[in-house]
Amino acid sequence: MSDFKRSRTNDVSLGQVIRRLAELDLEPASRLWIAFSGGVDSTVLLHAAARAFDSELVTVLHVNHGLSSNADAWETHCESVAARLGLTFVRRRITLTGRNPEFEGRRERLKVFDGILSAGDVVATAHHLNDELESLMWQLATGRALVGIAEWRNLKRGRLWRPLLEYKRDELLCIARQNKWRWIEDESNLDVSLTRNALRHEVLPRLRTAFLDFESQLLRLKEPPLAKMSREPIEAEALSQDSTRVRAWLHAFDITPKTAVVNEIMRQATAREDAQVLVRVSSSASVRRFKGLFFVVPVAVPLLEHSINVGEDCSYAFGRLEWRKETVGLRSGTRLRCVARKGGETLQLNKRRVQLSKWFYHQNVPPWEREAWPLFYRDEQLVAVPGLGVASSACSPGGWVPQWRRVDPLL
Repeated sequence: MSDFKRSRTNDVSLGQVIRRLAELDLEPASRLWIAFSGGVDSTVLLHAAARAFDSELVTVLHVNHGLSSNADAWETHCESVAARLGLTFVRRRITLTGRNPEFEGRRERLKVFDGILSAGDVVATAHHLNDELESLMWQLATGRALVGIAEWRNLKRGRLWRPLLEYKRDELLCIARQNKWRWIEDESNLDVSLTRNALRHEVLPRLRTAFLDFESQLLRLKEPPLAKMSREPIEAEALSQDSTRVRAWLHAFDITPKTAVVNEIMRQATAREDAQVLVRVSSSASVRRFKGLFFVVPVAVPLLEHSINVGEDCSYAFGRLEWRKETVGLRSGTRLRCVARKGGETLQLNKRRVQLSKWFYHQNVPPWEREAWPLFYRDEQLVAVPGLGVASSACSPGGWVPQWRRVDPLL
């Protein structure tokens, strides 16, 4: 971060923010989505975007978390602001358990962005300099590299942009008050049982009082921006010597690892080829290795035994079951028992008996997907494996054969 940003004074104008947004060079036929919560920060962002771009280029996106009794009223407020500005308004609702709303909220919002953006689109959020400081403190306190918040991030389609990172919250608040805009005050922002709120309301104010140059000193510790990497498997050799590359790779999956985790991945990257690698990198994901490549893998819910009818499509941890009509196959509507692999299974196909472990290996199916691959039994006989086929003894004319469409839930 530049010395200019570290020595800011409260003299930021709306015009400066508008010019900052206008620096964005949108691709032809692409859109700018404004993530609009209705709070003061996103209110400034939205009004500035409405002035920086033609209205047909901007869409307002509101994500209703449903945790507050005021959530629907906030959604109505956001819709009315968009209408007054002549902008298209899109709402999405997500469901959170409330056990870890900070983590869950970030994860579900990213899913919304991934599901709604087209290639070339940009979604802008209102993260500001205070958010950067809170992130650096959280990273310091939890043993992570001090990378702060990235201005840009690649999504499945399009990109995430945080254009307000150089502005303090007080500067944005001053702009909103000068323009007499109305905004929402989320009562959960005062809940100091949440980590970010505790840093914001208790820890950082004390440090600012005790050390007048504290913010500048903390910002000087921030490491250079991480390289932008794709959400895809990576060769072990690429992770063995460069901790920054490990962090950049995991950051593509929205994971900010502890230094100890980075060190363990680097150690495992130099292990022998057939070594089993399993490094937990977050509460919901692990790093594993298969055929020389390292993967970020979600912690899958174990496949529990259940019943299913032939012809009934279903989604599983790493794929989707679909059925196709063939000259021979399982009779429509037949009730089957679905179970996970135990090991050693074989399936008789015409005159050849297929050992599942060998079939999975030759199909390049990694072990964690094999563990969650559904197998179908009638009584005690294995009669079908999605993607492989139906046992000869279970085939009927004009039957159905299970197909398997592999899905990586993190890509």
